[in-house]
Amino acid sequence: MEYLCDAINSTISFGQNIVQEYATALAVGSTGLALATVPITGPAVLVAVGFSASGPIATSFAAVWQSLLGVVQAGSLFATLQSAAMGGVAAGTFTAALNIGVVMMGSAAIGIKWTYEKGDMAEV
Repeated sequence: MEYLCDAINSTISFGQNIVQEYATALAVGSTGLALATVPITGPAVLVAVGFSASGPIATSFAAVWQSLLGVVQAGSLFATLQSAAMGGVAAGTFTAALNIGVVMMGSAAIGIKWTYEKGDMAEV
């Protein structure tokens, strides 16, 4: 049991050291990872709130929102979200988010590598 407690404490300590040493890279990389998953999570979230390929789902948040708006203006947030759910032009934002996310993750990795090679960081 003591061995397990030591292993847990060692793992927590290691994680804290990593967070302290690479805080900026972790923030940038994590944001990049979140953006890179948008093509998967984006459509799922849109469906979850009621936007579908055939229009707002009855009795959903999107349907209630549309009923409150009355006439939906082109270019509005509602219209953009519905367009994305239908695979319209707004769906391209999912691909853009993926590309930005991949670049952010790569930049974070390169930044760590360059900083480590300069000797500014202690060995992990």
